[in-house]
This record gives sequence, C-alpha cells and structure tokens, in this order.
Amino acid sequence: MTHKQAVILSAYTGFLLVRDFSDVHRFCEKLLGRAIFTHEFADPKFMGKIRTKCEPLVEEIIRDAT
Repeated sequence: MTHKQAVILSAYTGFLLVRDFSDVHRFCEKLLGRAIFTHEFADPKFMGKIRTKCEPLVEEIIRDAT
C-alpha cells in the first residue's frame, strides 16, 4: 500500500494508517476545499461527508488491487 492509499483509507475508515495525522488532516482539507478544525473529526455527520467524498477513491484502490 502506498502512503497516498493509506491516507485515503485513513480518512475513509477513521483508523489512522499513517504515522502522522496531519497528512490525513491536510488530505481532508483538500478533499472538502476548506480548512477543518480538528474537533470536526469527532462529529459523525462530518465524517459521513468525508466518507462520501472518499468513496470513488476507495473504489479506485480496490479496482487497482484486483
């Protein structure tokens, strides 16, 4: 798994798969196109938005793995 894939899957699952959370935080900010306060990651509704945005990227990772 590449670092980029690990960051995407971390954002999608909520499990940190990279050493530095700031990589995931930065990715999510780019994904949503806005600054994100750290406490927002504790909101299930917010995380649902992240998951929805990540779905096509996760599908691509799965497709490439097969």
